[in-house]
Amino acid sequence: MAAAAVQLRRALKELLVRTRPPQGRISRPQVRPPQPVPGRSEPKLGIPSSRPDEWGFLHDVDGPESSHLLKEEAAAIQGFFQDTEDFQRRVQTEAAYLLNPEGEAPPEASGPWQHFERMTEDGFVVYCRAPRTGGAVEVMLDTGKLADESESGFADVPACKVSPDHQILAYVVDMVGDESYELRLRTLGAACCEEWDVRIPGVRNIAFLGAGDERNGVRLLAVHSDEQTKRARSIYYHHIGLDGPRAEPLLIWDERNDAAYLEVFNTKNQEWVLLSSNTKDTSEVRAVASKDVDIAYQSGGSTSSTSFSSSGVRRKAGPSKPVDAEAKMAPALEQLLLLEPIEGVEYFVEHQAGYFYVISNHERPDFIVYRLAEEDAALGGSGWDKLVPFFTPPGGMHVTDADVLERHLVLYGHDAAEPRVCVVSMTDPSKKNYLVDLPSPMGSVEPGVNAESNAESIRFTFRTPLEPASTYEVHLDSGNVSLIRRREWSQHGPGPENFECERVEYCARDGVRVPLTMVRPKRSIGGGHPRPCLVHVYGAYGQSLVPDFRPEHVVLLRQGWVIAWAHVRGGGERGKLWHDAGRRLNKVQSVLDLADALKFLLARGIAVPGALCCKGSSAGGLTLGALLNSSEASSLVSAAILEVPFLDLLTGMSDPSLPLTVHEFAEWGDPRESDHAANLQTLSPYEGIDSHPYPKLYLTAARADARVPLWMASKYAARLRARSSRYLEGPLESTSAAATSSCTRASGGRRRRKTLPAAEPDDLEKAKQDDDLPFVLLRCSDAGHGGAADWHGQSEEFSRQITFLNKAVGQLPQ
Repeated sequence: MAAAAVQLRRALKELLVRTRPPQGRISRPQVRPPQPVPGRSEPKLGIPSSRPDEWGFLHDVDGPESSHLLKEEAAAIQGFFQDTEDFQRRVQTEAAYLLNPEGEAPPEASGPWQHFERMTEDGFVVYCRAPRTGGAVEVMLDTGKLADESESGFADVPACKVSPDHQILAYVVDMVGDESYELRLRTLGAACCEEWDVRIPGVRNIAFLGAGDERNGVRLLAVHSDEQTKRARSIYYHHIGLDGPRAEPLLIWDERNDAAYLEVFNTKNQEWVLLSSNTKDTSEVRAVASKDVDIAYQSGGSTSSTSFSSSGVRRKAGPSKPVDAEAKMAPALEQLLLLEPIEGVEYFVEHQAGYFYVISNHERPDFIVYRLAEEDAALGGSGWDKLVPFFTPPGGMHVTDADVLERHLVLYGHDAAEPRVCVVSMTDPSKKNYLVDLPSPMGSVEPGVNAESNAESIRFTFRTPLEPASTYEVHLDSGNVSLIRRREWSQHGPGPENFECERVEYCARDGVRVPLTMVRPKRSIGGGHPRPCLVHVYGAYGQSLVPDFRPEHVVLLRQGWVIAWAHVRGGGERGKLWHDAGRRLNKVQSVLDLADALKFLLARGIAVPGALCCKGSSAGGLTLGALLNSSEASSLVSAAILEVPFLDLLTGMSDPSLPLTVHEFAEWGDPRESDHAANLQTLSPYEGIDSHPYPKLYLTAARADARVPLWMASKYAARLRARSSRYLEGPLESTSAAATSSCTRASGGRRRRKTLPAAEPDDLEKAKQDDDLPFVLLRCSDAGHGGAADWHGQSEEFSRQITFLNKAVGQLPQ
């Protein structure tokens, strides 16, 4: 492994230094974004580092220097887009009318109710239900109204759950976008929408413990997050009534491993609540009976209740000690540690008919299904040798989710970038398992709620680059698949029949075949001439880069673009080994795979020089940003979009106070180890910035982003400008308010203003001959990592990106 990692790093180094940019005057765009002067800084890292960071003062995003710089960035953005407003409006209108009105989603059964969703005109979700026997529709929760209550106009509801008796709704809401969640409850039924007088901050998810009502209150387990790092650290027991808490919250599990996140959920048959702790590669699951829970509160003194240490080892508690100000007593709540955690082993669990179904990767990297009897689970974590293999998925299928029903097991996953749904009989071993006949080998499967444990059918939503969300139902005994609802394209503009979608494989430099998905106008349309191309990349966390349906892609297709997805190593398209081949010391392989994808597209004539663009979001921005630090690879790219990108890898992974840092040592590497520190520095887009010409760049950052700090993008843009030959050589005429920069820093807090000299006539002529583009644009929003919650905000952003891409390749439609 170490030798292979060294070879990969050498390959990247060769890629980075193989060519150097020409030394000479380079013409520049006429709109010049701000360029602050670097100052002395000592970033406060949790892990000591002697590495200088001349832009470290920008970590203080609310400081005067950063505030002034961001104002100038905003002025540069305004100057760049000011003459394209009509085009952006046309893009937004086309995207808004691309599909016929959505209407209601197909209902799914849960007890005596049918649950479904509606979408508001602004793109907010309305959760509804109606009696299965017929009757009036009940609006349980309108997230658009929640957004109206918020000062930011933002509302995201990641968890919305109904109690087992269908009387109470518990939901978790983020009203800012920074993943600061809050638990709220309301009454359903005759008193629908009556909000309870309780709001509990810091709750990420909940699971009900039996039924409840307004009079007696409701009992539940809630996952609480750390205030600073946002890590899901602890699980509390709550007893809550209409007028507020009925008792003090009690700590059930305090996970002190900074790399682990906690989660809770009810099993499908509602018999158990499962509590899990997960790092990037290790799992631990405990079970609590969900019915007839009776918590014995301790009034003080000592207790001999059963509890767990942070390592998951069952122990007998001695005299109780206060854990924190909120939880001073230990509850007598019986927990079963199903399987002792083993480093490097991931598993998840469901329950049915006296067995826990354990889906684990300890014998197959892409998971096998096992059964564990309840009596064996009661042994307290020593049940690994009691696991009985139940089913091994076919071929190279990597399992990502499961529905365990009374008569059928349904596994969801993918194999070689193609979605898979596999059905297995739970009651008749003679029945052959089968793969569901999906509409296309390219696309994504999203399982339905499928809440009924005794269901004879399941539903899923299927999407492709050309097919918006379509709902299908599978009759599990026969395997017959029926279409429940398809979202249809409108008659405005060319329809899906004018485009084609295909998956190919290209050969990486080490001989490995890498999948590539493409959608483009049919060759018979437009004469088959070369077209501009946008390549998406991700390659991290073992997550597949899904070629999903997006309105902005259709707008680009209608403008003649090709859209491609490079399924590089580090993602999950070919399972666990594909992920391992592109993480930690192997991370450079993601970058090399992307470089080979670009060369493949150019060699095949699918893309042409001067019109090949790339986009990377979040961790995908790291892969793309590292590629651009190669002068050779960067010369292949005309423009790039880096969306809330993870750019300062070394600083980010050296500060454990940041959200996700310790959790992601398993993904990127631990900088306390010298070989990992060297690898992080080599790969970091911020560390590797050079003076060669970069493509035209559009960066986004978000103030409320709890995952990627805003300063990563602002530091990257500042260092890029400072080191670029485009900005180091020669004067430049300015056409924006950002032409002069007073965002400087010197010792003693004094500032000095730098005014650009007047441009020479020949320089002006060269600037006019160049694109009318700034070198790098940085747009900062007030949203969180996921962007705007409403359609208006989303469409505004993608219209800007479409405008940028078209200007970058010189084909902005009039």
